[in-house]
Amino acid sequence: MQIDGEEQMAQTKALFRFLAKQVVVEGATLYPEDPFAAFKVDEFIDAFEDVRTKIVPSFAIKDQAEKEAFRKALFEPGKGDCALILAKINAHAGTNGHIFGNDFSAADIWCFFFVNFFRCGFFDGLSGDVCDSYPNLMAVTTKVGNLPAIKAYYGAKKGEANYSVWAQ
Repeated sequence: MQIDGEEQMAQTKALFRFLAKQVVVEGATLYPEDPFAAFKVDEFIDAFEDVRTKIVPSFAIKDQAEKEAFRKALFEPGKGDCALILAKINAHAGTNGHIFGNDFSAADIWCFFFVNFFRCGFFDGLSGDVCDSYPNLMAVTTKVGNLPAIKAYYGAKKGEANYSVWAQ
């Protein structure tokens, strides 16, 4: 990314934090100034990244049936590596539609992206209900999805593939 002719910027999470420090939702920036709150944001984002690293090896599996079986096993409730991590994240997430605290944070946005990424159909072998057993994460996803700017963005995407998952 490049802003106003400045040097090019790279790395997804660094860019995300950079932007989250500037974006204001309901009166607060998405990346908190308080060091402990910022730690909580990073902690949750990194936990979601732990899930992602478990699924990455599936891209090297050539056999389609084997790839899908591998992915399904990762998300098997109570057993799969991804399911176990998501259960821990869900247990530590707030029950009020926010990952933590009472304000929107970058962790909420990351949760929205992450949950929808796994349930949108991109990963062969994972169904759209793959995250339904994590009610706190689904509540965050719903709350973020109901932000006016998010609704407007996805409302403009009606008719495109997988719109319905992201707009729920």
